[in-house]
Amino acid sequence: MPFDIYDFSSFTKWIDMSLNNAMSPFWTTVTEMLIVGVLILLFYALIGLFLVYAERKVCAFMQNRLGPNRVGPFGLFQTIADLFKLLFKELIPIKNADGFLFNLAPFIVIIASFMAIAAIPFANGLQAIDLFHLLMVCKRLISISEYYM
Repeated sequence: MPFDIYDFSSFTKWIDMSLNNAMSPFWTTVTEMLIVGVLILLFYALIGLFLVYAERKVCAFMQNRLGPNRVGPFGLFQTIADLFKLLFKELIPIKNADGFLFNLAPFIVIIASFMAIAAIPFANGLQAIDLFHLLMVCKRLISISEYYM
């Protein structure tokens, strides 16, 4: 069998077999879901960091200025500094807003992008969900949204 650098199916099968040998099938499934979820979140965060940095550099180029260059080498840590700034900002509650929906709204907004990232087949054996099943879920979600519109 020739070595294929983009074939992760043997690696994912090895992880599955290792977890099955160490745990019950239920906990194996839960652990695999947690691993996939953390990897998707990590990928999403890294892509977000890169895209914000690239946007600032492109905007700086178009405006004929230097761009982010104060924090870290080449301004690489500026996005992380902005993250800490946003985390420690004081939240302003809205007086007449429904508290549950106000806190739930960011999660609802980000679910669609997580579903899209989960269906991207990065390599053989390296996707979180089968594309056919994702299309069926999207079809059902669209039909529900059309029904209630």
